[in-house]
Amino acid sequence: QLAQPAGRLVVLLALAGGYSQILNMACQSLTKTRAVLVAAAGNFRDDACL
Repeated sequence: QLAQPAGRLVVLLALAGGYSQILNMACQSLTKTRAVLVAAAGNFRDDACL
């Protein structure tokens, strides 16, 4: 029996578009579960704020 669960949830976000309140809420919910969020940014010279 493992002392800790194996692995961690990793979510890769490769997105394009403007700000989304629903996406922001989903990301906040995921971070509360200690998931690791990785977001690609930089194709349009915008900042990476979610």
